[in-house]
Amino acid sequence: MTMTILSSTNNASVYGYRYTGKYVGGFIGGVSGEINMTIIKSINNGNIAGDYAGGFVGSVSLLDSNSIVLGVMNSANRGSVSAYKMACGFLCVGSNVTTMMKNSINKGSVNAGTNGYGITNIITVARN
Repeated sequence: MTMTILSSTNNASVYGYRYTGKYVGGFIGGVSGEINMTIIKSINNGNIAGDYAGGFVGSVSLLDSNSIVLGVMNSANRGSVSAYKMACGFLCVGSNVTTMMKNSINKGSVNAGTNGYGITNIITVARN
């Protein structure tokens, strides 16, 4: 599957209840399976909170031998991100996910119970 989020804005705060609101994001809670996803010229202004939370995507993970390529370009997170477990300014990803961040910025605070990352926990390609 190919998915593109283009010139989009989230202004709403998104909160997941502890233990039941596992993956929470400004645009997408969780992604798994085979997908090529691109987020371009988009902004999250809302505050995000959950067990695993990201300003744009709460969790990106692989199933079996599937592949995920995720690119974020010319985008900004302005909302705060907090999580009981892992919090990421843009997106939290599993291992073996190809992640590209280009010309994007996190201006929101990140607070986590276990692991907190200003942009993402795993990055493959980054350019400012």
